[in-house]
Amino acid sequence: MISTATCCDPSPHAEAMSIIPLVPAVAGLLTVALYRIYRHIRMIGYEERVVRAIEVLALFVLLIALMHLTMSVWRAKLGEASTGGMVVGLSLCSLALLRGMLCCWETKLGSLEERPYRVAQRGVVAEPSSSIQISEAA
Repeated sequence: MISTATCCDPSPHAEAMSIIPLVPAVAGLLTVALYRIYRHIRMIGYEERVVRAIEVLALFVLLIALMHLTMSVWRAKLGEASTGGMVVGLSLCSLALLRGMLCCWETKLGSLEERPYRVAQRGVVAEPSSSIQISEAA
């Protein structure tokens, strides 16, 4: 329906209408990401916590950029809209990279929903090892 409106009506308002559904979708993803961090903060390691916090930041930047892009297109300021589009694209690429890293962690350690059961079975919290110990031979 939105694509038909933009094909038949080339006005800036019709073009902005195609961007509007993305704003609540990203707001929902941001809400879920914040809730997952809040709910599972005790069982994720420091590095994963940092990556998840950066993911929330990237989602927030994406949300602001989408709102700015929508308003720029709505007001027919295409110079501002091109800058907003570049920020949206950069945010999406950053999110893809972060989600890939989190996918690797979840493959190795299990999803956040599975981890309490794995911890109960093992008795310890499994965190990815990132330190190197060097000992001197005396």
